[in-house]
Amino acid sequence: MVYVQIAGLAIYNGVILDLHFPKAIYRKMLGLHMTLDDLKEVTPAVGKSMQHILDYDGDDAEDVFCLMFTASYDLYGQEKEVELVPGGADKPVTSDNRDTYVEK
Repeated sequence: MVYVQIAGLAIYNGVILDLHFPKAIYRKMLGLHMTLDDLKEVTPAVGKSMQHILDYDGDDAEDVFCLMFTASYDLYGQEKEVELVPGGADKPVTSDNRDTYVEK
């Protein structure tokens, strides 16, 4: 968070800084679609988890992973959950739709 404030202050004051952002930031600024490799660079644990879901060979992904099309995150100490697709809280991740889950 401090880096964002410093970068914002530098831009405001016209100061050039030699900052090295992850490729995902540049992709986002250019309006490009982020990939799983971008996620692995920014959040390695989450990227590894998503790769594990994709690499799973069994047909019982719904029973093994017990996931729904939702994502949760912490916002100032409160757990927030968002649906990745309409009705995602009621849609399980299966072996057939796990690619879509990881993409979302």
